[in-house]
Amino acid sequence: MLSIEAIRYSFFRPPGHGGRTLRFEERSPEGPCEEGQLCICTEAVRERPPGFPVEVKQEILATGTLPDGLRARHILVGNYAPWFTFEWGEATVRKQPEHAFFIFGRMNNCLRVEVTMPGYGPTNCFFGNLFFGPNVDTSKLMNHHMPSRIVKTAEIAPRRLWVHECIFGGEAMSFLPDGKEANFWWDLKGQVDAIAEGVKADPKWSPEQTRLMVEARPELLGLIDQVSGLLASVVRNLKTTELFRECYKVNRDAQRAMRDLDLQRRRNN
Repeated sequence: MLSIEAIRYSFFRPPGHGGRTLRFEERSPEGPCEEGQLCICTEAVRERPPGFPVEVKQEILATGTLPDGLRARHILVGNYAPWFTFEWGEATVRKQPEHAFFIFGRMNNCLRVEVTMPGYGPTNCFFGNLFFGPNVDTSKLMNHHMPSRIVKTAEIAPRRLWVHECIFGGEAMSFLPDGKEANFWWDLKGQVDAIAEGVKADPKWSPEQTRLMVEARPELLGLIDQVSGLLASVVRNLKTTELFRECYKVNRDAQRAMRDLDLQRRRNN
């Protein structure tokens, strides 16, 4: 079973700090809070600055260890949520532990997948982008800032799953076959959407109130635990999935399209 933690970050810009932002952290259960410089413009402080915050953000975390040793740390509410993370192996001075990310973009009906995989690609990491149906904003699919040249959402059926890749302008897409795995991903998306709705809390609540609200709902906790287990099974068996096969295919096709574009540019010059 995963344990629940709630964190609230309050951001202040008091005078006399050179325009820097100060971040004050509250958490439940109580624990050590981050302190010190977070980036060039933001510093984490232990004492709450005076006045009212200019921004407040909340995170709800679910953490624990699965039976086979996978370490889970899921962000149920936060900047990028829901975000399900698994780690395994030991970290060293030069190396982070192996990891898997499943990032659900509810606004764009997308699931981003990242799993460390020694020997795969130039970065030893698998990346995939799975899209659910036609209700997808394609205006930034090409190179992360331009409209896609190949995705025609009007031609995508409501229950079709598809993957997309773009490498320096070279685009490719492919559809997952309808069937057992496609139904698995649709069911999982529905469960994740239900979790995201279930953990919504009044922003005026304290972190303790938020945590107690989540912990008082056994059906929600069971759903979080269930989704964690299902995603862990994907991590263990990724290479056998249709998601892996189709993402591998579009990555290869996108590289080929990139080379063709480069050759065409050379000819035109």
